[in-house]
Amino acid sequence: MPLPFDAADVADCPHRPDPPDRLGPPCRTGAAAIDDPAGQAGQATAEYALVLLGAAAVAMLLVGWATHSNAIGHLLDAVVSQLERKLS
Repeated sequence: MPLPFDAADVADCPHRPDPPDRLGPPCRTGAAAIDDPAGQAGQATAEYALVLLGAAAVAMLLVGWATHSNAIGHLLDAVVSQLERKLS
């Protein structure tokens, strides 16, 4: 049975089983070498989605408040009046 990976890739690998197993994984380096604990695969994606949902909820509340209080209109009026004073 052929090896499922190149034996040269695991010769110096600190992750290989001792004694080396024919079916062991190839050596992983960098971010791939960090073992993902069981049940944690996708947790970062879920957390990112929750943060985006929270940010969207805050943005919707802010837009709702600004729409009902006419805050944007008052802000734009203040900016335009300041520009008129500076230009005249």
